[in-house]
Amino acid sequence: MLGVFRTSPELRAWSAPILAESDAEEAVRGLVEGVLEEVAPGRRAMDLSVTAGQSFSRREGNRLGVIAAALTDAGWDVDLVMGRPAPLAGAHLEVPTLETFGEPLLRAQRGSDQVWIDLEEGLAGVNHIQPIYQGGDGLVLPLSDPNRPVVYLDELPSFPNPAYRQRISLAASIDADGGARLDFIMPLEGSDGERMVAQIESISADRVEQLFVQMANNVFPGAADVTGSVETSGVDTLLRLTLRLPTACEAVDDRMECRGLVIARPLVPSLASLPAREYPLELGLAITERVETEIQPPVGWTVDRPARRLQSSWGSLEEELAVDGGWHRSVMTLEVPARTVSPEEYPAFARFCQAVDELASRPPTLQRTGG
Repeated sequence: MLGVFRTSPELRAWSAPILAESDAEEAVRGLVEGVLEEVAPGRRAMDLSVTAGQSFSRREGNRLGVIAAALTDAGWDVDLVMGRPAPLAGAHLEVPTLETFGEPLLRAQRGSDQVWIDLEEGLAGVNHIQPIYQGGDGLVLPLSDPNRPVVYLDELPSFPNPAYRQRISLAASIDADGGARLDFIMPLEGSDGERMVAQIESISADRVEQLFVQMANNVFPGAADVTGSVETSGVDTLLRLTLRLPTACEAVDDRMECRGLVIARPLVPSLASLPAREYPLELGLAITERVETEIQPPVGWTVDRPARRLQSSWGSLEEELAVDGGWHRSVMTLEVPARTVSPEEYPAFARFCQAVDELASRPPTLQRTGG
């Protein structure tokens, strides 16, 4: 396996100036960022069939090997740590194998500074590993000193974990026939924003227009007169769609139900779709979702719906309502903390997810007031 991490003069010349950075974490961050830009991804982050030097020369595959080779060649103490998720830690240790411990991580040290690398998280994986592996265990394969034996690490480190945050805003001006003019804004964080910008820049103008139409119809089926933009400001990337939705609301007598304006993402498909579980469910990241909806009813109508609220040990859903200059504003916030859900607790957690989805999917309703 050690041959996989063999460097080359080309890789050494390219990486040496980057690793000259005095701050160890920044040096590693610069190296990882450079490899992500220079070397196309392969099927896996580590490829045992080719050396790091060859991969760098081809600019394809074995990214983790390229990083490990550059660090080792620069004098860092580097270990390949094959990790295992926290729920499985400590089990089946009689004959540990690389099949049992399947997630390749790097632990690099220069002087007293230690930096972990989880390439599955991209640049965010510098001094951070996926939450499900935090507190797990692993096998340590020394790369800098092949004479050292492989050892068992009983606990992988834990790091502060950013919450999964989603912020969505929708402004809807509703017509008397139930159609609506919509302005939809969704921030795209981190790599999602980067991928979106790269996709827009790589295709022709007419295909960009088609892409925005497809996006709009994914969120609002039946969308027409779609225009879109992707705006970047500092670290923020905003996706903005303006459109007309002829079927936004349906009027029945003196009430109008606007199912076309429901945009909250359901929890059940991703977290609670099974009737039961044999293994724990790891919620590695806290979930925070904020959905802001502003509705301007047609003349002679008003928004008629009580605020939605749910409090539970599993999380909460809160809605704040306000009226400003003819616009009815709703801010719905969902919070689910990071935790491990045991198989015994799973049915109660699934019921919580179902209750959240039922509340979040209730459509705005309008009541005729006259006029």
